[in-house]
Amino acid sequence: MSELIRRLLRSNYWNAVAKLAGATGVAQLIGFVTSLFVARLYTPEMTGVLGVVLAIVGIVSPLAALRYEMAIPLVREEKDARYLLRICIAMAVFVAIASTFYILLLLLRPDFAPADDLGSYVWFLPVLILGNGILNCLRFWCNRAADFALLSRIRIGSAVGTGLTVVPFAWILGGDSTWLFVGQIVSLSIGIFLVVSHFGLWRPSLKFEKIGGLSLLREYRQFPFYNAPLTLLDQSAALSPALLLAAYYSTATTGQFNLAMLIVRVPSALIGAAVAQVFYSRAAGLRDQPQALSRLVITTTVLLVAIAVPMIFTIWFFGVDLFLLIFNRQWQQAGEFSTILVWPAALALILSPTSMLPSLLNLQHRQLMVVGSSSLLRVVVLWIACFSVNVHEALFWFAITESIGRLVYAGWIAHEMRSRRIPC
Repeated sequence: MSELIRRLLRSNYWNAVAKLAGATGVAQLIGFVTSLFVARLYTPEMTGVLGVVLAIVGIVSPLAALRYEMAIPLVREEKDARYLLRICIAMAVFVAIASTFYILLLLLRPDFAPADDLGSYVWFLPVLILGNGILNCLRFWCNRAADFALLSRIRIGSAVGTGLTVVPFAWILGGDSTWLFVGQIVSLSIGIFLVVSHFGLWRPSLKFEKIGGLSLLREYRQFPFYNAPLTLLDQSAALSPALLLAAYYSTATTGQFNLAMLIVRVPSALIGAAVAQVFYSRAAGLRDQPQALSRLVITTTVLLVAIAVPMIFTIWFFGVDLFLLIFNRQWQQAGEFSTILVWPAALALILSPTSMLPSLLNLQHRQLMVVGSSSLLRVVVLWIACFSVNVHEALFWFAITESIGRLVYAGWIAHEMRSRRIPC
């Protein structure tokens, strides 16, 4: 054990993970403190409205660049990577502008809105799509540069920006959903500013090498062909509860659900996201070294399992009591939801790094079939359950379906690695 600890301390990989995890921990702590005030300054209905809009943003913004941003760390030449970054940002701008047509449609047909009480808050949709789309592209640029310190500053700065916006203004001027949306915009703006100023991207070149650019897009065409539809299915499955719960129950139910998901996803946000980003950066250089890649996968997965087990038991046995202790009684339903949602959240934590493997091993076409079918099944099951049973039973069937889908995905990854003569 002491030898293992010494190796971990000497490992650049785990040092980078620790750096990101530490920064995420600080950001999560800031977010947790912010949520204590938010739970008292805002009602579940207010946070539910934000959750509905962010669900739409979460489905659309990752697709803004057709997943070409995932290829940025893989491009060999610096100039080609910069060109691809510009293309991705241009796509994000186009999608944000196009989203205004959806708002105009809602003005003509309000019955198309996912919730009745969205009102004028839908006008935040293009701004949030633009900010999320650009920042997502810039994060992959940071991965290419292996600048995990900058990623750490982004997480902390964004959390601070959100907290300093949603709490003081609501405290002084009264709680209103507007400040929740403004907090999201401030958070995205801080992240974009930090990356752009750090890498000197204020004045990107406007000269485009059309021939080289087209060949670059063709070289990484598997990302829009496979990763984009896969992301659409996966994000729809992950964010459809917020939309379906608002449509079939209420925005208050969506607010309760979002707080429960915020808590059960703390380990994934704290550890899983940090591990996944560092894993993708490190594994990209090990594509031609099967044994080394296998060791990296096994070591990472074992560590995440050790983190997930106590998380499951804590939420399962004490979830409701913890929510009553930390938040006020109006959020008791969120604690009940957390005991149901902790199981798929734990599996998501364990499998967070392996989600990058299909892109590295050119298995996107199979990943689309495996994960896509699972994601579609989750949406269908939840949709049927929402108009058939109460909200607790609906979330139970959703959690069961998601857990089974993640276990099937884990089995598929193990099979693919063994078929490539990589020992698991």
